[in-house]
Amino acid sequence: NTLSWMISLVSSHPDVQARLKTIARTTDICDSVRNDHINAVINESMRLRPAAFMTDRVAMTDAHYGPWTFPKGTVVLSFFYGLHRHEDHWQHADVFLPDRWLDDTGKLRKMPAFYPFGAGPRLCIGNNFAMAEMCFFVHAFFGRFSVASAGHMPNMLPLITLRPDRVLISMYPV
Repeated sequence: NTLSWMISLVSSHPDVQARLKTIARTTDICDSVRNDHINAVINESMRLRPAAFMTDRVAMTDAHYGPWTFPKGTVVLSFFYGLHRHEDHWQHADVFLPDRWLDDTGKLRKMPAFYPFGAGPRLCIGNNFAMAEMCFFVHAFFGRFSVASAGHMPNMLPLITLRPDRVLISMYPV
């Protein structure tokens, strides 16, 4: 899902695609996992279209957080999609801006309101594998193909994951 959303987003941003193509042409695929720009593009895609767009937890005991109380058995929903687009945390929250993830030196930075794999003891056990797999894909894909928008932004189908209904792009071999 994340890669489908990412290709759809990148297809409408030729500047982002050009940078990915340069990275693919000038670096080794083994270095893609540590490439700050590739990671920034993936993070920005997951921010706008998180595969895990929400999660739920059950209070095992009576609990409180700030002014709120949660009796034992209360189901608490974390809505990552909303958090990842909240103007208190993200400037131009609805805009695809991979450079927001890079500091002044071009290094990847952490963002405090970003939870694409959850957090804490329930953090997705496959998060590092998933990120590596996506980095390798981005490097390989943009080293071989160019994409252009077909003018269609996929509709979101929220079930267990947030998946696109379909991704329509024009794709050309390099």
